[in-house]
Amino acid sequence: GNNESTNRPIVTRKLISLITKNGFVNKKGTKHGKYERDGDSHVIMVPRHKNVTSGLSKRMCKELIELHGFSKKDILKLF
Repeated sequence: GNNESTNRPIVTRKLISLITKNGFVNKKGTKHGKYERDGDSHVIMVPRHKNVTSGLSKRMCKELIELHGFSKKDILKLF
């Protein structure tokens, strides 16, 4: 597949929907939404904008797959 497929903006609302369905809870950061999940040592920081920019979305997608065990299929549904 094309690895650049995640290098596009994501609608923030879709990202939040995906992670909350998977057990993440918003712990209310200041400039970002700070999402945590029991048993997961990594926090997901979500910018408070309508869209996550392409460069950041690519990095976040990589982390969601590698650190949090999301499937690439689920991630690609965000776009």
